[in-house]
Amino acid sequence: MKIREVIEYLRRFPSDFLLERSLGEFHSYRGDYHSLGVSYSSAPIYLADQIKMFEIASAATFDGYKGGQYSMTLDADVYLAFSGCEGVELRQHDIASWLFVWSKK
Repeated sequence: MKIREVIEYLRRFPSDFLLERSLGEFHSYRGDYHSLGVSYSSAPIYLADQIKMFEIASAATFDGYKGGQYSMTLDADVYLAFSGCEGVELRQHDIASWLFVWSKK
């Protein structure tokens, strides 16, 4: 998924949705420095704030794993990966599972 697609998908849900954990560690993805890597964070977050984090990341510049700086755009691919590690491309199914499992009841 592209950053734009992640934001559009998340906007389908109520903005006051509270998540027990977030996708909060943003970085340049090791497998392709022009892509966004995200990993899980234990911090609770409202969905509106999670969306804002993706919006900010879409215009941010990150350091590459082996140096250099890489600017993100809304068209950058998103990968689930810890910083410096390989990962998998984020899919709608991953997000749906994340929202369902992590939402506070």
